[in-house]
Amino acid sequence: MLTILDQLPDGLLLCEARNLHRILPEPTLLHLPGQRPQPLFVSVLLHGNETTGLTAI
Repeated sequence: MLTILDQLPDGLLLCEARNLHRILPEPTLLHLPGQRPQPLFVSVLLHGNETTGLTAI
């Protein structure tokens, strides 16, 4: 199942990668407004112990 949100969940910006599953327990798509009307898709895939994608964001 895919969760679709239109705002950041509480605690997401302060969450460490190893605890991300507590805030986003399943695959999640965030629709957030930006300065430009064109959509921009950014994917952060965590696998194993690699947390660099989330750290970069």
